[in-house]
Amino acid sequence: MKFDEVSCEPGAEQPEQPEQREELAATGPSDAAVLGGAALLTVAAGVSLIIARRRVTGH
Repeated sequence: MKFDEVSCEPGAEQPEQPEQREELAATGPSDAAVLGGAALLTVAAGVSLIIARRRVTGH
């Protein structure tokens, strides 16, 4: 392929840039209250399992 002409004009034959968005895409629950609540429920479930195991085994 051979180029016959070279255009040095700003923006010559340039595709338009897509408009930039200011927000990030939502990828899941990232709210601190939601994550904190999930962590609290996980800890509570683990503690209740430990208590139930100790009652059953007598330790």
